[in-house]
Amino acid sequence: MHVSEYFYGTWNDKQITVNDTFPMQVYGGDLFQDLRYVLYTKDGEPITYQGGWLAVDGGYQKYACFINPMHNRFGFPEVVFSEWLESVRKDVECAFGILKIRFRFLRNPVVYQDADIISNAFKTACMLHNMLLEYDGLTDLKWENIDPDNDSIDNDEEGFDQNDEDELINLPLEIRGHQLPRFEPYASYKYDSVREAIKDHFYFMYMKGRVRWPKKFQEKEAFPLTRSSIVSRINIEHERVLYSEASSLRGLCRRSGVFFLLIGDGLFSNINYEVGDHIADYNGDVISQEEAERRDAIGKGGYILHINRATRLDCYEKCINGICKASKCNSSTNSFNVVTNAAAITNAKMVWSTTVTGDTRIRLQACKKIPMHTEIITNYGRGFRYPVDESTT
Repeated sequence: MHVSEYFYGTWNDKQITVNDTFPMQVYGGDLFQDLRYVLYTKDGEPITYQGGWLAVDGGYQKYACFINPMHNRFGFPEVVFSEWLESVRKDVECAFGILKIRFRFLRNPVVYQDADIISNAFKTACMLHNMLLEYDGLTDLKWENIDPDNDSIDNDEEGFDQNDEDELINLPLEIRGHQLPRFEPYASYKYDSVREAIKDHFYFMYMKGRVRWPKKFQEKEAFPLTRSSIVSRINIEHERVLYSEASSLRGLCRRSGVFFLLIGDGLFSNINYEVGDHIADYNGDVISQEEAERRDAIGKGGYILHINRATRLDCYEKCINGICKASKCNSSTNSFNVVTNAAAITNAKMVWSTTVTGDTRIRLQACKKIPMHTEIITNYGRGFRYPVDESTT
């Protein structure tokens, strides 16, 4: 455990970082410059890296030596890596709780008045904590294999071989026939270069069943390392970046040939999308064709999607309540840009699929590159009509 010098007042993480010698020495290459480790690429190619890095949250500078979760990216490798990094970081932070339990002066308001005394007292507590760990024989344990329910060590779990782990650590430092390059400080690296390499290595190991999840998190709903829970989190994160504002389009009434003055809000996002990226799911009530016709007759038919010949998905209520954000996506059918009158261009499409339970899933997927803050537009087909009032025509 490294303990930095104390800092006054309400400094945030970024302010402390640039004034703390430890992270700046890691960043500048003064610390851990002789540390060497092997990371695998997505294709399984081993590459040797040199220099240490620090696991942090999102409140730190965008330095290459600071590895934080990827909350702005929603691919499965990125999310599963972020889940694991978050749980490990929280596990480390539990050390502060252990210190408070062991040393009463940390649980109560500090009675010392001198800042140096407070700093020395805390450092002393940390040193005594490390000495107690060594005295109790807990410094050499494989903590990732301890079950907190019975405090037993499990090194024989199926799919895990300690010898394999040793071989991984002791891989030769000469990769692809090239001698290891001299160390370059992280100050010369581009942000995200090291994090991307670590993420690729993590996912390569994860797919081979070589990733250990902190067992005390396994029973918590937010932290299981299962594909279904990760996919669920991905969907939640997707919804968070979407927002609605006034659309850049206006509709054209095919019968009268008159432009609508407005068509309401459109769907936008705070992130960029590549072709094939998932945007959002359509959520609603599964109803019959007869019920769909009844709701359409009373003015609630503007958000009904076709599932099959007999059933429909009605997103009206969930769209009004802000739950189904995908329904805010406007259609390119008979739509034109408000300023140029140019025909709207589709940049997203609806994709139908069947879940393992037999239900139909309808989702919105990018069919072109969509820059952030660009309106997302799909094509609902020739039968689509905008749910607008007569007063807007």
